[in-house]
Amino acid sequence: MAYDYHAVLVIHEKHSNYYVHLDSEATLHKAALALLATRLKAKWYTLPERPKAPGYTLAMVDDMPASLQAAARQTFKIYEREVKEYVSASAEVTEIKKAVKDRDGKTAWMILLNRRGSEYERVEVCRYEKAEGI
Repeated sequence: MAYDYHAVLVIHEKHSNYYVHLDSEATLHKAALALLATRLKAKWYTLPERPKAPGYTLAMVDDMPASLQAAARQTFKIYEREVKEYVSASAEVTEIKKAVKDRDGKTAWMILLNRRGSEYERVEVCRYEKAEGI
């Protein structure tokens, strides 16, 4: 995204907003990397716990008593959903750690943009105009 760099990065967090003056795309990337590194150090982004398997396979459900089959299938569906969420969250944390380790500010900014819907993680770039003749 191109900005003319009369801009401010606004970081919306739980108790207050933070503002960072941006004079270039490099400054935006540097600020994004610093923010992501700070949050990583503060343990905002940790690997999730691996979901526990239900103790049976889906193939085993048909051999269960009929009264248990519906609940067993539902439990297995929940487990499969949790595994998908775990894989996705693990990949995201790995990407965050890699961006910080590699000092990749552009990727850090993209991660922050992708996470801006998460609670206390909203970021935005706001343009401003310089007042002439005042």
